[in-house]
Amino acid sequence: MAESIKIDIWGQIQGESDNYRCEPPEVVETDVPAEGDGQIFKRFYQETPCAFHRETPITSGGRMIIKKEWAYDDWEKRNDSATEFVPIDAQPRAVYRQEIFYSGGTQTVSAVVGSAFTQVLSGGTMRYGTSSALFFESSYFYNGDDSSYQANISSDGTISGTFIASGTYTLTAFLTAPLAKPVPVPIIITVTNS
Repeated sequence: MAESIKIDIWGQIQGESDNYRCEPPEVVETDVPAEGDGQIFKRFYQETPCAFHRETPITSGGRMIIKKEWAYDDWEKRNDSATEFVPIDAQPRAVYRQEIFYSGGTQTVSAVVGSAFTQVLSGGTMRYGTSSALFFESSYFYNGDDSSYQANISSDGTISGTFIASGTYTLTAFLTAPLAKPVPVPIIITVTNS
């Protein structure tokens, strides 16, 4: 079962985010659907799932007012009738934390001493969202005090580097995603002389 967390109207996590209950400085995306009857959708962080707002013009007592609501889901579902919107003042709100599912086990990489290598690592899938999870790790790894190797893992999961000594090297990368706990991915690099 996914972990329940509380978020504010901008999608910041209660107890975990320095920006909790702080309005972001700008809207990162606005959508005015042609079939939306004047509705405007806004989000404040370039991620999915995310909190997003819906503004709907309505007539009440002969006057036009703007009804403001918000939801937490995939940004792609902002105009979906099944998306659950609540009044803008209904916060904090309990939602399920993003989860990363990884079943790849230990990933292996082969390299040759003195030759540069590059390999794309396999990622995972997510409970919400359509984007693949990303890798994150420190840019460089060293063999203790001896800098006999240098390896880099980019945010898209590409590992590259050069080794000056043969051996077996064990690294750990992490799959990351917004509102998710990082998932460790073990990597074994086998370096030969030829």
